[in-house]
Amino acid sequence: MIRKTLLLLAALVVFTALCAGTGLALLAASIPSLRDGWQERAGQPGELVYVALGDSAAQGLGASSTGTSYVGLIASQLAETTGKKVRTINLSKNGATVSDVLAQQVPQLEKLSGNRNPDLVTLDIGGNDVVHRTQGSDRFRNDYEAVLQALPPGKAVVADVPYFGGRIRADDRVRQANDVIDRLAPRYDIPVARLYDTLKPRQSPWIYATDLFHPNDRGYRLWHQAFAPHVTTIAQGTRPGGQPVDTDDNPSARQLLPSVTY
Repeated sequence: MIRKTLLLLAALVVFTALCAGTGLALLAASIPSLRDGWQERAGQPGELVYVALGDSAAQGLGASSTGTSYVGLIASQLAETTGKKVRTINLSKNGATVSDVLAQQVPQLEKLSGNRNPDLVTLDIGGNDVVHRTQGSDRFRNDYEAVLQALPPGKAVVADVPYFGGRIRADDRVRQANDVIDRLAPRYDIPVARLYDTLKPRQSPWIYATDLFHPNDRGYRLWHQAFAPHVTTIAQGTRPGGQPVDTDDNPSARQLLPSVTY
């Protein structure tokens, strides 16, 4: 009996691993369409400019389209709240850590801000640091604070690290990373979107994509719920009369878009 139980457990582990592997392959196949979607959005003129920083979640990996990712949902919310067209520039990159954001995405944000200050910047980062077990290091704290210092005052929202209810169990490390975020963000008067508290009580296999790690459309709607109140506050403070930004007049925006890798 014990042997049969062990064999069943082993088979379940193998089956889960195979499903996750297949899921990763399916998500990897979606990368080109997401990349093209963000390129198209960045090329569209808008009265408001929204810049997204972060990792694969900001890229929308697991979503059926850019519009159903949390970044796409925030862009829609910003447009509906202000009655203005929104241009979305997504500088995030799959697999990014806090150090990657500081080294690669912040310089791009600063270059973009030299042409026009964004009306909204969102950041989700830290999940890959948890996976790589670097969330407790001095470098994580120092790099995260340096990223916060680069965000535009009164226009930014950062997310804490979400509760990992899929195939990764790292709750202690997630809490450790979130302690850092909770200590640092208030120093710069930057609100925190509470992904952890939003996702933990709503855990279900139905909020994950085929890799059992990234959110699907339903999961990204929950992510958006965590950001939404802060986006509304910023949107209501947006000054009227912003001038449309034309891609031809601001060619550097196209150059800012990163290549997407898994």
